[in-house]
Amino acid sequence: MSSNYTYDGSWEGLLSAVFRAYREPDAAIHNPRDGVTMFAAVPVETSPEQAERLTRGMERLSPAMPMFVYRAFCAEYDGFETDLLESLRLGFRQNADPFWQRQLPYVRRVAEAETKTGREAHRFLGLVRFVNAGGNLYAGDIAPDCNILSLIGDHFYDRFNDQRIILRDTKRRTALISEPPNGWWITDLPDLPPLPENDAFTEMWKGYTVALANPERKNLKLQQNFVPLKHRKNMPEFRGP
Repeated sequence: MSSNYTYDGSWEGLLSAVFRAYREPDAAIHNPRDGVTMFAAVPVETSPEQAERLTRGMERLSPAMPMFVYRAFCAEYDGFETDLLESLRLGFRQNADPFWQRQLPYVRRVAEAETKTGREAHRFLGLVRFVNAGGNLYAGDIAPDCNILSLIGDHFYDRFNDQRIILRDTKRRTALISEPPNGWWITDLPDLPPLPENDAFTEMWKGYTVALANPERKNLKLQQNFVPLKHRKNMPEFRGP
């Protein structure tokens, strides 16, 4: 009888579940984010020790693999856990990085998820807009498709190394908190109060966009390739006056 495992949704929890299910050929891993399953799922307790052992195992196949898999994990696509399990079984069986074998559907889905997350994280480095939330605190909102806050934390911590920032993921109700020189971390948000509007930064972005625009070369389709419509609600230069 095949086993169906579930975990707490965390990165270490995922690695613990993979560690548990690895030697069971028909095992599957269920993410609690996906809701109720048809079959009862066995909860796997998160084990930092097992997570570390699996991380070291992946590093033996390729030093870059743990980060590659983490970015794919952040894409949050349905079925990722089982695709990852099959990919790692392949890799450890062949003692080689499995993610070069993209002719295999389960490998290709993981690799495409990694690419999607990496592209979105890079894109948002230029799409975040902050407002002054009082004193030396600056806040901004994003709603990315992938769970990218942990991937862009270093960038904003280094860039705003003399300012406190809160970057909120309104889709997941989480926030990146950066407080130099104490570091940055991710936390859950019970509430999402509206951010201040019409501060100096908001007006700066609006003025910058107006000054930069060339009406004779207006190309809305090209513009949407660089700044998709779904992200503009958090960008003041695209709001009305």
